[in-house]
Order: sequence, then structure tokens, then C-alpha cells
Amino acid sequence: MSANSPPPLPGSGNPNSSDGLWCPTKRLWPIHPHRLDDELLSSWLVRMAHGNGMKLQSFTTLTLGRGANLWNRDVDRSATDGLLVALSKQTGSTVEELRGGLLSAYEGSVFERHNPVGNSTWIMPLGIYHRTRRAFGMQFCPSCLFFDPAPYFRRRWRLSLTTVCDVHGTLMHDRCPGCGAPVIFFRNDLGHRRDYQLGAITLCWQCGFDLVRAAAYSPPAPDSMSLVAMRSIATFLDMGWWFCGDEALHYAHLYFEVLRLLLVVLSSSRGHGLLKYIEDTAGMSRLSGVVLSRRPFESRPLVDRHWLLACVLWLLDDWPRRFLRTCKSVGGTRSWFARDMDVLPWWFDRELKAHLDRTHYSPSSAEVASVAAHLERVGVPVAKASIARVLGVKDIVAASHFAVERLRPWELSASNYAQIDLRICEQLRGLQVGSPRWLTVKRNHALFQVLKETGWRPERVLELQVADASIWHRAAQGGVPLSPRVHGLLLSYLRDVRAKLLPPDGESAMFIGYRSGGIKMNNLRRILGSLLKSL
Repeated sequence: MSANSPPPLPGSGNPNSSDGLWCPTKRLWPIHPHRLDDELLSSWLVRMAHGNGMKLQSFTTLTLGRGANLWNRDVDRSATDGLLVALSKQTGSTVEELRGGLLSAYEGSVFERHNPVGNSTWIMPLGIYHRTRRAFGMQFCPSCLFFDPAPYFRRRWRLSLTTVCDVHGTLMHDRCPGCGAPVIFFRNDLGHRRDYQLGAITLCWQCGFDLVRAAAYSPPAPDSMSLVAMRSIATFLDMGWWFCGDEALHYAHLYFEVLRLLLVVLSSSRGHGLLKYIEDTAGMSRLSGVVLSRRPFESRPLVDRHWLLACVLWLLDDWPRRFLRTCKSVGGTRSWFARDMDVLPWWFDRELKAHLDRTHYSPSSAEVASVAAHLERVGVPVAKASIARVLGVKDIVAASHFAVERLRPWELSASNYAQIDLRICEQLRGLQVGSPRWLTVKRNHALFQVLKETGWRPERVLELQVADASIWHRAAQGGVPLSPRVHGLLLSYLRDVRAKLLPPDGESAMFIGYRSGGIKMNNLRRILGSLLKSL
């Protein structure tokens, strides 16, 4: 093989390669430029192909083999280690240098976890369909492309929070100004067999407009500090830590999580008042002039993203004073923000709990348990009302939980059962005799009567079958004999109530629901809870 011959054809490489990609000899391509500052892997591949005088698809086939379909997926998001190793062997670039061109490099700084096969926070989707792109996921700064000795596309241009160029301070573009098509710089040589000029990475693939000729707009902002914050975010994305007001955050993604949460809230229905207040106070007007639609922030047009981001950065300036003052002016509460995130970042939630938490005080479970123990010692029935009187509050969530979970039916005192009987009788007086509700309340009355007379655990009572009513003694089955009073209760229930509850065919459980099967422990706890709450 001569020194000037191209790399060997697919299939002639190392047969023992374990990465699944065809790798030729370790001989480097004649032109093998290294990645430029913050350059995307896809942009570097295009420059590599054109630098060697080849179209992109031909270069990809010779380098990686005919089965390497890089351009029908987001290679900057999903490139594997095997692909990077294969490229490293033929270009002289290290695997770590090539990995720096992937969007996963932002893991741990901009977002906590990167998803190589799905959507990730802050990364704009491309809307891939074969080799076309239907979404506007690739931005550009025309000034950067104009002044670049070799134009290339940056990694930070794929982030939805990059709306202002960190170098020139101008507004970014997310589509061709000539025809409005998405930026797909690798498609420029497709369909051009003779008239395509290699190296024209800045041309629009659809209309041929040169992106370096796009207008450089001055970005609108409510004040200079918001604009500085926008440029700082784009400049120091890889810093790993961040700050908000006087708060220094050791993990930058904690700041960006709050930033995105506020963007979600401002674009939701409950945040319209807050957004309008920011617009009026900061003098920030909408660039698009239309009402926001419901969609992820990463999929919004550039003008909407820039406007929302400017409003949020204005809100976070002078943290936490301006934020708290603004939320209080529009009646904002902690629940506005807590409903969209399971666990709020500590530095943000600390201020919400201290100043915007409007939930009423409710004693803890430990406090309620202590009061209940005291009431039992002095002989007072333990119920939600009696616990509330001792604690001096009305709303006791823990007391309701305590009443249902801790105060079990077999632990109720004779006084408790007497009050339950009284409450059930009050319910019956307000119901039509023979109605489904009247029948279920009568069933509850019989159920609690059996619990009171037998002292059995509720699981055992709920396991009773219709046939058990005819058994006077159950000692042969290891049970306690049914007393004549319990036997009479069950026979009366079967005759007057259960038959009218219309049980399904074949249902043998003693205590059933209306037109349904036997009731379970959850049903019993709910019934007991509703009765205890009213005591």
C-alpha cells in the first residue's frame, strides 16, 4: 500500500476489536485538527471530513464502516466510548478530549444526571427524523461564526439557558433568518454531487443563506445585572459551583434546579400573577407578544426562553430579599413551588419555609401520643376532640392519623363504644329506612357490636362466614364459643340487613358492602376514623 493511499476499506481492520466498530490501522488521517474551544463533537467531525477533502458521509463510512449511522441520531448526546476510541485511533485526539465535545460533560454542573437516549434538563431536543431535524435545538451566534478563523459550533449553544452570546453579548439565533429552517450544518453536502464547496459549514442546508450574515441583535433585559447574569451563566457553566446573592453553592446543579423550577412556575397558570408583576415592575415586555403555551422550557422558541430567563434572573437578584418581596406582593406561597419538585434544594426551601410557608401548626405524632396516654391515665375517652382540647388547637392531622392507626377497635373502652353507638344512632335518624346508606350504617352497628361483645381482633371478625352464625360452639376449630347475644346479633343482621345489601352470587363473607364482597381492614379503619373524628 502506498503512502498516499486512503485508509483500508471496511472489514480490513482489526478483527479482534471489541467495540463493535470497524477500526483501520493506527495511521492518522492526513488532516486531523484537534477540537477547538468548547466545540461539539459533530462540528469537529464535519471539519475533519472537509479538511481531508471528503464529504461527510464518505468520511464517516471510511472511518467507522458502512454500519455506522451517526447522523440519524444525536451524536453529541449519545456517542459511545467505542465510537470515541475508533475516532481517537485515526485522529490523534485523546478519548478524553473527544468526550469534552459531548453534552454529557455538563453532568454534575448544569444537571445531576445525563440521559443519553432521552431528554435531559437544559438540553434542547433536535426532533430527529432520519437525517433531518424538526426542532430548533442548535443555536448560533453570527458574530462568533464571522470572527472564527475556522467557523465551528459550540457545545453551550445546545443548552436552553444560553440565549445570549457570552463573548459578544448579542442575542442568539435558533433558526435560519432566511427561511426559518433549523440549523443542520452536517446536511450541507447531501444532494450536492458537483456544485458543493467543502468547508461551507455556515450555510443553511435548505436555502443556502450564510449564517454569518445574520443580524446581531442587542438582547433586551430588565436591567444590566440580569444581562450580566445571563452572560455569566454561559461563560462559567463548567465551574462546578455557583452563587445566588450571598449564598455560595458547592454544587452548581442545585442552583440550576431552582432556576428551572422558577421557569416552570412562571409559565404555569398559577404563576401568571407573579409573571405580570415582574413585567410591570422590571419593565420587561414579551418579545413574541403571544401568550405562553404549555410546553417544556427546552422546546420553547428562543424569544420566549430569553424573556422567561430574564424575568427569573431579575427575581433572583439580591437574593432572597427581592424574591420574598415579590412573592408576598402577589400572595405567593411555598406550595406554589413545592408541587413541581419532590425535594426542593435546601438553600431555596430554607427561605420558603421561613417566610412563605402558610400551613397551620399541627402537633406532631409524638405530641398527640403523649396527650393520648395522659387521657387514658385520667380516664377520659381518647378521641380527636379530646386531644384538641388539651393541645388548644383545632386542626390536628396527627390526631386523625393516631385515632385510626393507633387506637384500634379492640383497644376501645366501653365509653368509646357507647359514644360510637350514639353516633351511629344519630346517623340512622337522618337516613331513609332501607336505603343503601341506611343498610351500610346498620351493618357498621352490627360489626361494632360483635367487636365489643367478643373482644376479638377485627381481622378475625371480618373473616366470619355466613355459616358461622349457625355454630354455637367453635372450640373444635380452636376458637372461642359464640355467646347467645353474639349469635342473636348475627342472626338479626343476616335477616334484616345482609340480605338487603344484595350480595353477589357465591359471596359467603358475613360483613359485606352494598352489592360487593366482604369488607377489609382498610374499610374498617376508614369507618372507625370517620366515627372518631366526629366524637
